[in-house]
Amino acid sequence: MLMVFTITHSNVAGIEKPRRELYPPQPYDGKYRVALSLPLLLMEVSVDSPREEIRIMFNCGISRRPYDHSFHFTVDTGEGSTTLQIDESSADYREMLDKFKHFCPAYCTGDFLPGNLAKFSVIPNRLDVDIPRITLELEKLSLS
Repeated sequence: MLMVFTITHSNVAGIEKPRRELYPPQPYDGKYRVALSLPLLLMEVSVDSPREEIRIMFNCGISRRPYDHSFHFTVDTGEGSTTLQIDESSADYREMLDKFKHFCPAYCTGDFLPGNLAKFSVIPNRLDVDIPRITLELEKLSLS
């Protein structure tokens, strides 16, 4: 009797496959932060272009656990500008807007407009993102 085994696991005998990189790292990869004091708002954004992932963390109080979630993003390079875009139709994006309204009501005096917290404009060493009535300028912290 002949027995045939098929091995399908990606980690055979300690040999791991490298993660799939969709494209090489970009100049906008890294961690960004903005902190506003009155009222308190802390936002950090990390961009990892090889994984097409943008991680958003925000908090508007010292005692509350921050919102922290990673999103898939696409890149729009039109007319000499670069924008990192989150899918505005996703349930995760809508949940983030609800959490922002709940955590940071002082910054939600107007309605969310299309693109708010979804379109990050790439500027050298900075990302800009709109929330109701204000543009947040997140400064780059690292070159990773």
